[in-house]
Amino acid sequence: MQFFLNQPDSKISANEIKCLLAILILSGYNTLPSKRMYWDLKDDAKNILVSSSMRRNRFLHIQRFLHLADNTKMDASDKAWKIRPLMDKMKKRFLDNFVPVQNLDFDESMIRYYGRHGCKQFIRSKPLDLVTKCGV
Repeated sequence: MQFFLNQPDSKISANEIKCLLAILILSGYNTLPSKRMYWDLKDDAKNILVSSSMRRNRFLHIQRFLHLADNTKMDASDKAWKIRPLMDKMKKRFLDNFVPVQNLDFDESMIRYYGRHGCKQFIRSKPLDLVTKCGV
């Protein structure tokens, strides 16, 4: 793993990568305006699970330099090409370890989103989840 000039040679362990991925997954469920807020001193934003598992500066340092795909081999037809290698490995692991039960049921829902994103879909007849924001 090579880093940029004037940056310390970070010895990143496999456990730190796993911890970083877990924090990113958790941040998808427990959203805050800024990733830094998971380490905030105020009780309404701080996440004890996140703040006790990795220091904020270490998380930001690893995230800054983490690359999952070769930027010289861009696939313009794949909107998720930068994270595709990780997605493929995770999908394989999930399928290898998934033990289905006899009756399996799942549900999906739409969430209100006004931002721009290439993967965003609009389905006219699909109802949206009612997501309320407190104090915003």
